[in-house]
Amino acid sequence: MTIIRVHSEMQYTVQKPSSFRFAVLAAHNAHQTVLDEKLTLQPELPVKRLAIAPGQHEVIRVAVEPGPFSLSYDARVQLEVHVPDAAPEREVAFDELAGEVVAFLNPSPYSEPDRRGRLAGARVGHSPP
Repeated sequence: MTIIRVHSEMQYTVQKPSSFRFAVLAAHNAHQTVLDEKLTLQPELPVKRLAIAPGQHEVIRVAVEPGPFSLSYDARVQLEVHVPDAAPEREVAFDELAGEVVAFLNPSPYSEPDRRGRLAGARVGHSPP
């Protein structure tokens, strides 16, 4: 069981009345449990949480008047790591992957891209194409 801390912070100077959509919330799904979270807006404004799809992540929507605006999000998330019993029998070509699998190929918002690149290079960089 792994517990991580998630933090996002943004600051804006809003020039005219605007609507924002932010994808900063930790997902609530079978692979992770949000233990606690705190969303802070300055100034305090009503927020609408919108689910993108069942079991996926939520976004927040907020209407902001001109002036300074900031958002801060903190969460503690427990990750449920799945380790398969055995390696797959064969590799699957990208064009054969199921659509619901392709979304997992996107970078994780919980790790830095440069660290993923080094890790991938270390693990499979020596493999022939």
